[in-house]
Amino acid sequence: MKTFVLTTVGALVLAGGAGSVHAFQNDQAPENEAKVNISQLAGAEAEDIQAFIEYASLEAHVDVSDYEAYVVEDNAYKRVIVLKKNNQVQVKSIFVKETNRHKIIDFQEGLLFQGILGNDQAEATDDKQESTEQTEAVDLDDYPEYDNLDEHVDVDDYHGTVVEDNANKRIIVLKDDNGSSVFKSIFVKETNMHKIVDLNGGGLIFEGVIGTDDDIDDEADDDQGEEENEAEIDFDAFLEYDNLDDVIDVDEDELVLVEDNDSKRVLLALDDNGQPRYKSIFVKETNRHKVIDLRNGEIFNGILK
Repeated sequence: MKTFVLTTVGALVLAGGAGSVHAFQNDQAPENEAKVNISQLAGAEAEDIQAFIEYASLEAHVDVSDYEAYVVEDNAYKRVIVLKKNNQVQVKSIFVKETNRHKIIDFQEGLLFQGILGNDQAEATDDKQESTEQTEAVDLDDYPEYDNLDEHVDVDDYHGTVVEDNANKRIIVLKDDNGSSVFKSIFVKETNMHKIVDLNGGGLIFEGVIGTDDDIDDEADDDQGEEENEAEIDFDAFLEYDNLDDVIDVDEDELVLVEDNDSKRVLLALDDNGQPRYKSIFVKETNRHKVIDLRNGEIFNGILK
């Protein structure tokens, strides 16, 4: 059994969101819910969706033009939008109005985004034009990922919009003159990992670590040190290991530790392609163990004795 600790931001994101997938996988949109065909991006209904505070965040993480959108809940507390394709719910957006917290769940990939939307996005509903002007005023070429982005995309042909910028990552969306998103840039600050996605069907056009050779060498040294520490983990000693092995054959997967604190321990089981297949969550105080198939939902939830 191969074992190592997964420390990348991407794995932590997946680990944090998969548990919410199962409950909504087979949802069918009620007959009376507000239906909007975002793929057309025209008409009053589409404009209403774009006016939502969370729309820019949703568009940054999902190519909304590929889906039909349904507003399944909109009250004083929160708004829930589901995106459907081929009559199947595939993405869910949850926006808590009081706190501006936004969560996006892909029912295949798990949690895509969870965070507090900034003031520029919160003000978009009240004054979209003012917000747009503030966004376009950002000098993109000051960002370390700009040169790489400009190398793969002619940035001057588009309008750059910073839709997320926090301590962990920065997301930039490039829009054409019609306001449609064409490219998305995702820069992970801690690792200098940069990803560029063509939102019009081209898919991933770049993914890699950017920066100087020294930066890359330093990261390689860090990775080597982490791998040496990883070999010291004895997964068999974890209280939940035997139950996990009963539910899934852990010898078939690569176990990785993504979180271990006083409250809980979270493990991921990766398939042969290095993709997360199962998630194990063990709550230490209660001995509650939950195992989630990231493609099909929860497969175990109980108290270990």
